[in-house]
Amino acid sequence: MQLSDLLKRPLIIRTNYGDESLALTQWVFESGLNATVIYIDTGWAAASWKKRVQLGELHARRCGFEIHTITSKISFSDAVIGRASFPSAKFQWCTGLLKGLPFLDWIEPIDLGGEYIILMAKRKAATSAHQNLPEWIEQCEFHGDRTVWHPMVEVTDIERDGLLKRAGFIPLYHRSLECQPCANSTALEIERLGRVDSVKLQAVENAIKIKWQSESLDFEKPLDLFYRGCGNHFGCGL
Repeated sequence: MQLSDLLKRPLIIRTNYGDESLALTQWVFESGLNATVIYIDTGWAAASWKKRVQLGELHARRCGFEIHTITSKISFSDAVIGRASFPSAKFQWCTGLLKGLPFLDWIEPIDLGGEYIILMAKRKAATSAHQNLPEWIEQCEFHGDRTVWHPMVEVTDIERDGLLKRAGFIPLYHRSLECQPCANSTALEIERLGRVDSVKLQAVENAIKIKWQSESLDFEKPLDLFYRGCGNHFGCGL
């Protein structure tokens, strides 16, 4: 697709305010494009992530972009209690319920013709699972058959870090904490939860009388763990 065509169609950046998403926002700005930045509040973010979201919003505004937060109608904890079970790395039902449906509920009334292009911060260098990732998906079933664009698909880690630096951020070198813990969290990550996040997890465990089950898996790259289930479709962890 030509740049002239992109300028004619509205663009949406799906952000988690992690390293990848912030780099994408900077990339769009430096490319001379305009976009709306969309973040989905699942009600399960790390206690520390609120500050990160605020800084990400400030950056987006400085780029001249409109920002919007979609609040899921059902929170992660309510969903778990309603189902009496936690999601797992294999069955990540949380992503479709808490991120997929709220996004579609928001965009369908304003984009009846499906003109919006959805930008996601996926890169080949970020995970071994994306070596064959296409730059364009013309009709993505997870976004209401809208076009999905991965403009940073060939961006290297060094280039990504350069984008972050120009945006005013130091790389975290870990996943977004938009959900903490995440269905993909390892046992070690659960052990290292902060006090507030540990307390909220224990409250849900007590409500359903089931303990959170984690896998003790080792991955080459932090984002590799997101590409074993449906979290990949909605850009979890970026």
